[in-house]
Amino acid sequence: MSNTKCRGSLLRAALVAAALLAPAPALAAKGTAAVLQVEGGYVSAPYGDVSGSCGFGVVLGVGGKLKKWRPVFYLIGIVSDARYRRDATYAPTGEGYTLTLSFTDLGVGGRVVVPVIAGFRLHFDVSFVGSRQAASVEKGEAAGRSSSGWTWGWLVGGGAEYRWHRNFGTGVRAEGSFYHALVSRIPSIVGAHPDAKNRFFVGLVQSVYF
Repeated sequence: MSNTKCRGSLLRAALVAAALLAPAPALAAKGTAAVLQVEGGYVSAPYGDVSGSCGFGVVLGVGGKLKKWRPVFYLIGIVSDARYRRDATYAPTGEGYTLTLSFTDLGVGGRVVVPVIAGFRLHFDVSFVGSRQAASVEKGEAAGRSSSGWTWGWLVGGGAEYRWHRNFGTGVRAEGSFYHALVSRIPSIVGAHPDAKNRFFVGLVQSVYF
């Protein structure tokens, strides 16, 4: 997905969030034991020659407060997905090609939510993830080549949220995904070399508490 489309999607999401927040009072949020969080935003690519794209994710958490403790603790499961596309020319041959990449992460971990003031809350989490990575090439001499596989890594995230209703909250979030390895060697065939074994995400989140 192009950066222009990604920015457009984020702008629309921001306008919706603003409309939701504008008339909402800061309500006390008590008595919920689970959260479903949907996130969307910009995610970088681990390959220096590949532009970032839109990434999306879902977090499901179950937990609560410990007696006499202010923070809220959750056991979370997380699913995230990002897809990349690069249209370029391979310098050694002068041929055009299209490289597509996908990263789908499945993880489990823990989250700490710290109430700040009124409905504002901060959250921090760490998850162990299994990552399915795939790559394929269209056009050019390498057309038709593809590969996919699994690796593991860690996802570290944090953000801020305004819980404007007992059952709803809206906020921002950042994540870093750190992988043991990049599975596919296909990008190297067309000269897209990895910068590092990680990706970074920043975006908006919408939470439902129940």
